[in-house]
Amino acid sequence: MPSTFPNSSAPNRARSKSWKTWALQFVFVIVAFACGRYLAGHSAGSNAGTPAKNATSQPVITKKSGAPSASEIAVTQKKLVDVLHMPGGQASWHALYDCVATLDANMLKALLNDLNKQGVTSDNSRLLRCLIPRWAELDPDAAMSWVLKSADSNTKYWCMEELFETLSAHDPAAALAAWAQFRGQRGADFAIARIFENYAQQNPQAALAALQGLGLPPGQQSSALYPAVFNAWAEQNPAAAAAAATNLPPSAARNDSLDAIIRTWTWQDLASSMAWAQTLPPGKLQDAVVDEVIYFASQNDPTGAANYVMQLPSGANHEALLNAIVNNWAQADPVQLLNWAGKNLDGANYDTAALAALKVESTTNPAAALAFMTQNNLPNNADKVVPSITSYWVSIDPQAAFSWAVSLPTDNSAVRDAAIGGVLSPLISSNPQAAADYLVQNFSTDPSLPHLAAQTAAQLAKTDPDSTLAWANSLPTAEAQNSAALAAIRVYSLANPAAAWSSAAQLPDATRDQAELDVIDLWSSGSPSQAAQAIASMPSGAAHDTATSYVANSWLIRDPNAASQWIDALPQGSAKDAAINQIIAIVGKNDPTSAFNWAVTLGNETTRNAQVVNLAAQWSDQNPTGAAAAAQNALGNLTGLTHDQKTALQQVVDKAAAK
Repeated sequence: MPSTFPNSSAPNRARSKSWKTWALQFVFVIVAFACGRYLAGHSAGSNAGTPAKNATSQPVITKKSGAPSASEIAVTQKKLVDVLHMPGGQASWHALYDCVATLDANMLKALLNDLNKQGVTSDNSRLLRCLIPRWAELDPDAAMSWVLKSADSNTKYWCMEELFETLSAHDPAAALAAWAQFRGQRGADFAIARIFENYAQQNPQAALAALQGLGLPPGQQSSALYPAVFNAWAEQNPAAAAAAATNLPPSAARNDSLDAIIRTWTWQDLASSMAWAQTLPPGKLQDAVVDEVIYFASQNDPTGAANYVMQLPSGANHEALLNAIVNNWAQADPVQLLNWAGKNLDGANYDTAALAALKVESTTNPAAALAFMTQNNLPNNADKVVPSITSYWVSIDPQAAFSWAVSLPTDNSAVRDAAIGGVLSPLISSNPQAAADYLVQNFSTDPSLPHLAAQTAAQLAKTDPDSTLAWANSLPTAEAQNSAALAAIRVYSLANPAAAWSSAAQLPDATRDQAELDVIDLWSSGSPSQAAQAIASMPSGAAHDTATSYVANSWLIRDPNAASQWIDALPQGSAKDAAINQIIAIVGKNDPTSAFNWAVTLGNETTRNAQVVNLAAQWSDQNPTGAAAAAQNALGNLTGLTHDQKTALQQVVDKAAAK
């Protein structure tokens, strides 16, 4: 029978792995020569003192005809394992491939049969991956027949990928036809991936047609094969590959294929990839492609990518695209990004770019980052990055960091506060009592005292909240007292909310309301029923209403039935309205019927009518008849409805009548 695959006289083959050449063997010519000398009897004579694995004088058997003997097989296998274990890592692998290239088909078959009987071990699996491709080069039909019929399941798994990579390097179409015999078996997915990588390198159009002809169901295997084909195609002709990929039906395979194309194309020619993206019809596909072009381009040419985004027509997703660019750009060259942003951006876009660059620059060159901040208009929210800059700088030069921080102008209090706080952070964290004394002695008149006092109180309260509150009350300004007390109460609430609640009640009026709200906010997240009992003692007013909404929100999420009973029992008033509004916010979309029934009980007429109209419209989408009845009842009974509200309710009624 004529061979299905053409034989190859080349002893070594190109090994393609993950769409790229696995390794280049030309650098191992000397290693191969040395290996041949070693296998020809290197250990005889001069190496008598080397370890036992190098001490034998028997050469690897390379008989040209006839089946080798058991001893010959054992000696050859031992020699190959010794080569594999030579120092050098990757070099040892290549030396092994070159040594295997000296074996004939009879020895290869005999070695494989013996390894198959032994079972797969770490060494055996590596030998299998070297032996089977060599046999496939010498006698492809025999190698394939052996893997199909003789190899056990584990051996077959290790051999299949290597077998079909070799076969497909010569004739991918024939290899694909032969693969059908292995389809569905363990390891077949790896084998077909190797086939299509080689197929696409040789003829991407034919590879795509063959892949589509396989009729693979959507899934991981299909999604992996398509991008392998299109990646190889994009390396040759990205425009043609892109045109073919966009014609695929919407699927994960199409998305992954476009990703592979765009990644390759943007590295080859950013301008043409961007131009192609703009030729797509406006819609989700174009938006997704543009996003990918920008993302990959920002890794290779962030300036070009950023300039491209700035030229997009008004209404394009500038903010999201610029975010993707500056995050990559900041990691690569924060100084270049800062310079570009200063010349090209303003507003929120400038803030995003500058902050991203400063965060990166501050980790390696805090002085440069701080110099930029001193010499330029600071971005909004610069206080968010300043602590990381100064805390790093203080570990290098604390005096310089401190001098810079206190010299900042007071007209940007957030940045100045954050800078000084960053400098003092190590002291506050390690010895908060010493920090507290230092603040009183050195910052009693400084405008940053409230911020620093809060930062210090948060640390002190972890060990002694009562003493911290007393210290806060002793501070020289009311603003500092308030900031420190609130910080201490928040920390206290995490450990003991009931005790924190009692302490908050003792604070001055200007601080007490906010302190109690902070306690209830944290307390209700853990025990809303206890928090509900606590707020019963609060006087009526805005603070009580807000506290009631906090409890209602947390309780409705944890136990809606118990929370509903509690809300229903509340006396009519603004606090109950606040709780009912929480019910509406939580269940309004999914259960507008229940939300509507709660809405009509609201005491505030303006709030009630607005909620009723909104919920009636939502209810109408789910149950037009029920919503129409409720809307009709509202039209007849609710007072204070505006003309627009009456019209909206009537539309709900008419909608049901039209069905």
